[in-house]
Amino acid sequence: MPKSSGSQNRAFNPGTTRTAVIASDQVVLANDLAKMNFKTISVRGKFGKLLGKLYIPFYIMIYGSRFHGKSTVALMFADELVKQHGYKVLYVANEEGAKGTMQEKV
Repeated sequence: MPKSSGSQNRAFNPGTTRTAVIASDQVVLANDLAKMNFKTISVRGKFGKLLGKLYIPFYIMIYGSRFHGKSTVALMFADELVKQHGYKVLYVANEEGAKGTMQEKV
């Protein structure tokens, strides 16, 4: 079994119940996986109904046609994370940039 390196890639020690961080190249037995605890956050409201329990870290991709509200939904979700959990959120407007439409959304 490959050993993980660094503080971010701690190997799971069978028989313990702590938050697990597994290296991407590490083999994990089903019995060990069943005993692991993973950090989660709950989101209330419409995003909670849509997404359910989120495992940390999580990634969300929003896809759709132009001018159909992807940026607006992303900013609304970011706002919920700030309000409900006090998280700091970085929103990168890669395609939209700093324009009047972004100013209106923010």
